Amino acid sequence: PPTLSLHRSTLLHTTRFLFPRVWRARRSANKVRDIAYRMMDNYRQKYGSKMIPDSQRDFEQDTIISRICNNPNYADDDERAADIAILMAAGHDTTAYSISWTLLEIFRNHVPELETYRKKIAGLPRDEWRNVPELDYMIKEGMRLNPVLAMGTVRDVGTEITYQQFDEKIVLPKDSIYFINLFPMFRNPLYYDEPDKFLPSRWANPKTEMAHVPFSIGPRNCVGRALADAELHTVISTLLGRYDFEVESEGHAEFLTTLKPADCLLIPKKLF
Repeated sequence: PPTLSLHRSTLLHTTRFLFPRVWRARRSANKVRDIAYRMMDNYRQKYGSKMIPDSQRDFEQDTIISRICNNPNYADDDERAADIAILMAAGHDTTAYSISWTLLEIFRNHVPELETYRKKIAGLPRDEWRNVPELDYMIKEGMRLNPVLAMGTVRDVGTEITYQQFDEKIVLPKDSIYFINLFPMFRNPLYYDEPDKFLPSRWANPKTEMAHVPFSIGPRNCVGRALADAELHTVISTLLGRYDFEVESEGHAEFLTTLKPADCLLIPKKLF
């Protein structure tokens, strides 16, 4: 009701000095929502507000924003704005932290794969730097040792699942809820030799049973995986190809939703 909205608004304004962090969080959320609405407005100004069926959209129009704007299953634009905000924000910190963790591990461990990588990219076009295998090894090992979503994911089992793990038969009952914690999984000695060490070489000939699912797996895996992979390989390949880094401070790990390297400081030195 209008009176309830008025009372809630008045309450928020009168208590903002008592709870400044709550007020700033709400204001920030409103700004993100406004950005999402502007994105929808810009799309509709360009292509019109009438929904375009999938079969009638050309390649230029077949984008994430078009699929959100043209999906009739949303109740309203508030729901559309919420999904746009998730897609904008969800991968921002996680990708940045993964880059930071990987660079920190590479330069505090002085891994031989770095030198191999630099030798292989010598003479290669810039857009091929990201395809060198040693780069992939270092990124995988960085994400294994320091998964930014360390607490993992939760899954609701819709049907009974039976599988074999080593010599043990595992049964997951229907309608049970499972919490999949990535940090202990990625450091499990059953899957990894010397699990607490940064060893990119392990990915040159990985064991078939190695558990590595930083983006989760299946139809409910991370929707931003392809974008995150592209960003990780592009940014890290550029930095490793052009800079050396001195570890001024290793900082420490902090966890609140994501695992981040707090107070870590790397000093860059240009190679050429």
